[in-house]
Amino acid sequence: MVEDIAIRLLTHLGIVSKHPSVLNYALTWARSLRNPGDVDDSWGPMRAALGWFQQHADGRLYEHIFFVDRVKFQYPPSSLLPLHTLSQWGIAPSNALLNWINFWMVLANVLAAGALAFTLARRSPGHAPRRWQFAVVSAFGALLFCPLLKAFDLGQLQVWINALFALSALAWLLGRKQLAGVLIGLICLLKPQFVLFMVWGLLRREWRFVAGWGAVAAVGGVASLAVFGIQNHLDYLAVLRALSRTGEAFIGNQSINGLLNRLLATDATPALWKIHEFPEFNPIVYGGTLVTSALIIGAALFVPLRGKGASGLLDFLGAALSFTMASPIAWEHHYGILPVIYIAMMFVLLNRSASRARTFGLVTLLVSYIFTGHGLGGSWTLWGALALLGLIYWVNRTPRGVAGMAGGKRELAA
Repeated sequence: MVEDIAIRLLTHLGIVSKHPSVLNYALTWARSLRNPGDVDDSWGPMRAALGWFQQHADGRLYEHIFFVDRVKFQYPPSSLLPLHTLSQWGIAPSNALLNWINFWMVLANVLAAGALAFTLARRSPGHAPRRWQFAVVSAFGALLFCPLLKAFDLGQLQVWINALFALSALAWLLGRKQLAGVLIGLICLLKPQFVLFMVWGLLRREWRFVAGWGAVAAVGGVASLAVFGIQNHLDYLAVLRALSRTGEAFIGNQSINGLLNRLLATDATPALWKIHEFPEFNPIVYGGTLVTSALIIGAALFVPLRGKGASGLLDFLGAALSFTMASPIAWEHHYGILPVIYIAMMFVLLNRSASRARTFGLVTLLVSYIFTGHGLGGSWTLWGALALLGLIYWVNRTPRGVAGMAGGKRELAA
């Protein structure tokens, strides 16, 4: 493959570090159907938090777990609802069972990527006869995407988030905006960054999307408050404030915050994962994170409203990418949401008339996919994601000749 040749060349020249084999990740995933592993990058902290809470029902979960024991449980209380519900039924799922569920979540993600490509090809002039080929190639492109497989390899809840997002993108493309809102709402119960989609939907007057999101958020929020109490939810805000002050310097943090932490050496050994430690507070890192996050989020919310691309598929996908990148901590596996974004961008460019601009766009897209999808080390995932975000704004700025989709209808929008 072209990507493999390029990666070997970059590695040989010393431009990137030795990267993990995506094929090895894929084989590990395939074998896990019969022999799921015991990895617990998410399950361990979640189980520790839930176990402590069940023994101290009136206690302050985050004050003890996060601030005293320094367990990096960074999910909201609502993320514990599935495990709590199972425990009330006398079921304590093992790591192996949860990772077996993750196998099917990855498969759902891959199938959603293929279905998205199939639908886009069917609606694209000149590509409909090859819709099955596009679907198969895109599905394999998603399966061999390092951040998606790395989340699985770690035993991560992010696998669920990636799958839910891929399904929400497909729902948005098919015009099922209320369903897309429901799926984004489910993600918000697991990960707070996507709460910004509520503002995004309100600004675009996407009332069906907001209604779906609101229904899930209301039901999940009430259930979480009933189980964990208001104090633990208020304490979670303190966790978010603490995380925003320092972020993470570890090389896996592919955000502006992570890059600034590494440039300013707030951690002497950023290549080593500190299971109980955070980098030292640095006002430049903190200020830089606030400014860049505000710019990225503000652009995602307001820039598309000035053009014809508002509420289009790329607007929806670009918002998700922006909300992920703007977070102080954006682990490499958080970028497992990218395959469907690459697929959509590919069709936007392919549907343009042949030109140097289109060639430039396709080459940039390929380079971005190499950087984000192959675990190159360093900050290459961040640079690839920034290039992809730049492409989204570029095509929205010059939408001529693009057969894009907003909902289930064809429209001239990026």
